[in-house]
Amino acid sequence: MACIVITDGCHFLWQPQFAPGKTGMHFRRGLLLLSLVIAAVIVAPVATIVIKLLPLDYASWQHLSDTVLFTYISHSFLLSINVLVLTTVIALSSAWLCSQCEFPGRRLLEWMLILPLSYPAYMIAYIYSGMLDYGGSLFTALSAVGLEDPLPLRSLGGASILFAMVFYPYLYLLARAAWLNHSARLTEESRVLGATPWQSFLFVSLPAARPAIAVGMAIILMETLAEYGGVHYLGIPTLSVGIFRTWLGMDNLNGAIQLSLVLLLIVIFFFLIEKRSRIKARYYEIDPGQVRQRYHLRGYWRLLAWLVCFTPPLIGFIIPSWQLLDWVLTSNREWANYWNLVNNSLFLALASTLLIAAVALLLAYACRLNTRQPWHQALLRASAYGYAVPGTVIAVGVLSLSVLLDYQLAAFSDYGSRPGFIISGSMLALVLAYTVRFMTLGFKPISAALEKISPEMDHAASTLGAGPYQTLRLIHWPMIRYGVLSATLVIFVELIRELPMTIMLRPFNFNTLAVGAYEMAQDGRIHEAALPTLSIVALGMLPLFLLFRKMQTVA
Repeated sequence: MACIVITDGCHFLWQPQFAPGKTGMHFRRGLLLLSLVIAAVIVAPVATIVIKLLPLDYASWQHLSDTVLFTYISHSFLLSINVLVLTTVIALSSAWLCSQCEFPGRRLLEWMLILPLSYPAYMIAYIYSGMLDYGGSLFTALSAVGLEDPLPLRSLGGASILFAMVFYPYLYLLARAAWLNHSARLTEESRVLGATPWQSFLFVSLPAARPAIAVGMAIILMETLAEYGGVHYLGIPTLSVGIFRTWLGMDNLNGAIQLSLVLLLIVIFFFLIEKRSRIKARYYEIDPGQVRQRYHLRGYWRLLAWLVCFTPPLIGFIIPSWQLLDWVLTSNREWANYWNLVNNSLFLALASTLLIAAVALLLAYACRLNTRQPWHQALLRASAYGYAVPGTVIAVGVLSLSVLLDYQLAAFSDYGSRPGFIISGSMLALVLAYTVRFMTLGFKPISAALEKISPEMDHAASTLGAGPYQTLRLIHWPMIRYGVLSATLVIFVELIRELPMTIMLRPFNFNTLAVGAYEMAQDGRIHEAALPTLSIVALGMLPLFLLFRKMQTVA
């Protein structure tokens, strides 16, 4: 029997393939069980780190608290607040102008605003340091007009500006997607009731996009707290730098793990505050498909909007790309084994991206289905906090877990008590570390998209004979596919430029573009690192271009 489901102008032709009985119940139970197993595997590396802390090393903790702990926490807090404020202003202003207003060059600027996402934060620090050093291009240009040191780059303010220019696209993408899917009827009704464009934005559009904005700010917060290469190069003593110093400089792994747990608790604390502030709020869409009427800017407002949207990509992409291209053309070094690095990076990033996106969708949907067991949802959501843990600490947890599993496998093999490198030092360990680290980028946007779908649609589908799988495929997927696509492309870009976990867990004689670029930059060969860095940017631009095309279709 065929049925037609009509929801706010959208209709789906429904042909149930099975009755909503045992089959649907078996699918639901199987999905929940599978999600629990996957979540436990994702949480296992971090749990291994926690277990290794028992018993606690009080002497190490006392030494850290008496000397550098307050410095690490204060600098991490100030840097995070500065970056959050800057990225919020940049991302929300540009996302609102591009999604709600019409001015010359808007479509081009929509694409340009996401380009800084292709740059690693540590490489932006290297590039601008090289440009502002004595003899650099920016130093020469500024000296010619009498501005030799307009902004101390190696400071908290300089680091905040650089990081904000490469982190704001996380929030820009999610905020723009939320406003494109936001009901145009509500905005128009507020204008009919006498609200100005500013009042309509502040009291209607901004609260409606709050879930997406919260996710974007959470990602930026975790990215800032976990950043190591850039803050270390610029001399900012944050918690991530303290973890490396405690581990490598003091040879104190327990102290480094304790600092990483402090970092994780700080992020969880911010999450709980934000979640608590909207615990009774619900955000459902009424008519996301309605044609939107943009505000046509006139006069000097056009120029102001163009400057607001052009300045971030100018600083975060155009100037660094011009400098990298100049260094590539002036460098005489031939990059040996270059194509092998490109192939390794592409293979690893594509395989891991597809896996993470599929697992994130499964976990988010399981979390929506099971609302009666808080412990189940707590485990599923705990699997999405790995992005707050520095990549090196996750690598230690994965390495410890894989060695333990190798010992167990050796007991049932010809190795006897001698473990072989079956899991540790393999692609499996590296992909597991990627999944733990970047699950947040997939789970939270997909979960936010699912939260915007009213539960009444699920009840209506169940009444018409649909099981959980059919509901996901025919009702949920058409409404969340743009959020899934955005999450998938962001994950790919992150994996292309991922560094610390790749260095520690990569198989023998396996290098990527990020590893090659970082090693050269650390050795002071920034000109030689320009080619692999430019390749990382080019590979990151490909999915960003696909994302832009999808954004244009939605617009």
